[in-house]
Amino acid sequence: YDPIKNELYRATRGEPAYLNDELIQVSKRTSVGESIVSVGFSKTPAAIDLGLKTFSSLVSKARKCRMMGSAALDLAYVASGRFDAYIEQSVNLWDIAAGWLLVESAGGQVNVKTSPLDEKKIAVVAWNGNIDLKELESSIPKTT
Repeated sequence: YDPIKNELYRATRGEPAYLNDELIQVSKRTSVGESIVSVGFSKTPAAIDLGLKTFSSLVSKARKCRMMGSAALDLAYVASGRFDAYIEQSVNLWDIAAGWLLVESAGGQVNVKTSPLDEKKIAVVAWNGNIDLKELESSIPKTT
């Protein structure tokens, strides 16, 4: 739920996703260059460093870059087609679980791995399913 906009997102596994009782779908964009991509990162020094490097890399590749500060809202925006992708390299599963279902129910895809920064957290790329995942992931700097 987004209280500022009074928007309620909902989804049930195997059924479509909704925003205020209207069906939603991911966007149809096919390249990073025409996409709006959101990048999230937490406040640890390593997450800030990697997040800013990812954001900086995407600024020159994507149509627009955003940082909302809410993983759940970022994912809801991907599900509704407002954003085309969302990238975060160190997030808790409970912060993305509901949004993950929204994205998949709206026709998108979510790729989750162990975070390169903290083995207790995850790295997530959520996208409309039309953009090449490798093109998105090429914006994420490698960690050592």
